[in-house]
Amino acid sequence: MSKKKTISFKEYVLDVAEEKAKEMFGGNLSSYLSWLICYDNKAKVEKTLEELELRKPKRISEFRLAMFDSDCPYCGKRVKSGDAIYDVILPSGVERFVHKNCSRESK
Repeated sequence: MSKKKTISFKEYVLDVAEEKAKEMFGGNLSSYLSWLICYDNKAKVEKTLEELELRKPKRISEFRLAMFDSDCPYCGKRVKSGDAIYDVILPSGVERFVHKNCSRESK
């Protein structure tokens, strides 16, 4: 998931950032800033990713393709026919299908 934020830089800082973004990410300033933040905070980012992964519901079925359009109860985005899905039990105890990336392996 991404969020839009508005930030301000001194002009000379922006010039340097845009130049580096051009060299490293084909001019994509957002990718460069994300990389810079993650590179400088690697341990914190990894810990946050692990915590986010543990919040996902565990898979209770084999992978399958969605036959119908519906909404994913985990992320709220649309599940389209043909998307990879798994059956999970949500924290509320309800069994539902979610996107492949909205579930975790049961261990």
